[in-house]
Amino acid sequence: MKFCPKCGSYMRPKGNSMVCPKCGYKEEGVENITFTEKKSHDRDVTIVADGRRIKGGVALNLCPRCGNAVVIKIGKKYKCRACGYIF
Repeated sequence: MKFCPKCGSYMRPKGNSMVCPKCGYKEEGVENITFTEKKSHDRDVTIVADGRRIKGGVALNLCPRCGNAVVIKIGKKYKCRACGYIF
């Protein structure tokens, strides 16, 4: 990762040189940069309802019945983890 010596912005590779997108400073030679993306699905949960398995995600929303803040989002609906109310 290389930063511009003039303005301090992150420099990006362009051809065989590094270029600052903010001020236009150019430096010959390209650093080897590896971009990785890691997705975490640890918030996904499996819900068993009426013998069926449903994939859902944990969301922060207030339950209108009990006021619990952690609910499970299933499609466009939410299910409270504390009282089971679906809204």
